[in-house]
Amino acid sequence: MSILSIIWPALITALFLFAAYGYRPLQNADLWLGDGAIFLGVALLLWRLRRQTLWQRQTFDFQATSSKVSYVYLLLGALCLWLMADTSAPQAGVLPFTWGMPHSLQFSLWVLGIGLIALGALGGVKPRSLPRLTPCWSLLLIIALAFILRIINLDGAVHAYIDETHFAQAVIHLWENPSQQLLTHISPIAAFTHIYPYFQHLSIQIFGASLGGLRMASVIIGTLTIPALYMLGSALFSRKVGLLAALLLAVFPPHIHFSRLALNNIADPLFGVLALWLVVRALQRRSASDWLLAGVTLGLTQYFYEGGRLLFPALVVLWLLFYVRQLPLRAWLYWALGFALVAFPIYYVLWLWRAAPVTRLVLEGMGNDFWARFLAADAGFPQLALYLRERFMPALLHIFHNPDGSAFYYGGDTPLLWLPLVPLFFIGLTIAMRSGKRGLLLWSWLLLTVLGNSLIVENDWSARFVVLFPALALLTALGLEGLFQLWRMATIPIGHLRRVGVVVVTLLAVAQVGYYFGLHLTRYNQQIRPFLDHQDVGFRSALLPAGTDVYLLTNELTFQPHIDTHFRLVGVEGVRVVILPPWAYPYESIHRLPLHHTSFFFAPKDAETLWHLRRVYGACLDGPYFSPYNVPLEKQYVQYNVSPACLRNPP
Repeated sequence: MSILSIIWPALITALFLFAAYGYRPLQNADLWLGDGAIFLGVALLLWRLRRQTLWQRQTFDFQATSSKVSYVYLLLGALCLWLMADTSAPQAGVLPFTWGMPHSLQFSLWVLGIGLIALGALGGVKPRSLPRLTPCWSLLLIIALAFILRIINLDGAVHAYIDETHFAQAVIHLWENPSQQLLTHISPIAAFTHIYPYFQHLSIQIFGASLGGLRMASVIIGTLTIPALYMLGSALFSRKVGLLAALLLAVFPPHIHFSRLALNNIADPLFGVLALWLVVRALQRRSASDWLLAGVTLGLTQYFYEGGRLLFPALVVLWLLFYVRQLPLRAWLYWALGFALVAFPIYYVLWLWRAAPVTRLVLEGMGNDFWARFLAADAGFPQLALYLRERFMPALLHIFHNPDGSAFYYGGDTPLLWLPLVPLFFIGLTIAMRSGKRGLLLWSWLLLTVLGNSLIVENDWSARFVVLFPALALLTALGLEGLFQLWRMATIPIGHLRRVGVVVVTLLAVAQVGYYFGLHLTRYNQQIRPFLDHQDVGFRSALLPAGTDVYLLTNELTFQPHIDTHFRLVGVEGVRVVILPPWAYPYESIHRLPLHHTSFFFAPKDAETLWHLRRVYGACLDGPYFSPYNVPLEKQYVQYNVSPACLRNPP
């Protein structure tokens, strides 16, 4: 082992560490340091690895096989989906007998239809022996870890509805309307189908009607993305990269966070990753079944958040264009058939309602005026530079430099990638450069996501980057593997490198978990409450006995549907909440005893309201009380109670 062989990996590693230092959040003055270190570090790493083979290149045989496809099952599945879709028409559709179909039957038809199509892709029901499965204990432990991290203190760690009210209301619609049309939008703003709320409806049936029960669907779907990414990473690169990517996604703070919220964003990565894995497997195995199944899973991305609906079909098509001269027409047709069969219901319903297929993009996009000015500008280059500076770069920098622009969906003071992961991310991007078309998939995934977000007004909101999380984990895993190979070239004993590698991976995992459940959630619980927490008043009022009158006396911004929706979700009856400014409560006109138990909530520093209540109710004003939930003390309303029994028999 020579001194020179140590200098090269040390220098390259140092440059990537300097880049992370330059890109540290909230330090715009040092971006030049990050840019310079990245440019030099990437150049040296590519030069150093120019003759290094990191893994055996895969060979794809592009002749589609004549694998047996059962078209009868495909036809039956398509019929089930058509019946289900026809029930969501604005009036009695082509098949009038489907009008008013119970939503339980609609969902059953949706599941049955997709299942029959998948079964048809596999050739139908055949007497075959079950394949022997060799358990991967490392992966099972990672999946168990991911589930634990996503379910622990699910209700209490973030005890507030984070834009989840739309989904809670959709679940309530399912309860109140047995024939709710599942493919209609849950609200004019949240233009998503009722499919995800139906998953939440089922999770509530199992885990109970609570904020945690509503979020359990996201926990399960987020956890399932871990083995899906393992399969994609293993198919694209190697089993080691797949395991590293699965572990990194399991402990990735943004993915943990969105797996613990009742938002449908988390469903997009699961079906998108499965679609990509099946495309890779179809290229490897030459199987018509895999092409069909790849189309089926890609079709499922159309039912959830709009990011997945737009990104993953574009990503798959773009990547397959690199193979356009080698792929037979049959492969394209099988893939398109699977996609069309599964995605047909949602676009059929959108056509019946004359609704835009990309409602969120229409509402949140830059608009026609921006593009008209951009295209009509006399000086094209300055306009392009302006777009890159104000639209593209903020979206890109959110990955490794800028914190969440919304400070609401993910918040915190860090970008998506925690600072120690930034060097590994850039090393992974460098490794992807020299990985051929497999690396182009990851580059396309990254750039399409950034490009899509650059077309939205709020281009650095974390909720719109959830589709990118598996790619970030996979690129970081590539960076770890590439760094390992770089130091291996220094002829360091492989046993020492493995031990160091295990320590590094363990520290990265433990530190990210500690950061998320410690510093991040502490900061986040402050950020989501710019005012005193009126939602907490609703949670606390839900614990009061039936027949209680609750008065929230405040001048701060409140939103009563938060409280009303929670009451309906958990089944609170007989508790009435009234929101008034403090001066509007009729202190002077009280001339009779209250008929019900009464609770007052107001700002702790509102001495005038407290004086009025004490003057009216005297010693029967019981308090102060504070929240039993995880709410910062300075963000709470103080609570005082008045009992009619006390007023009848004052102390």
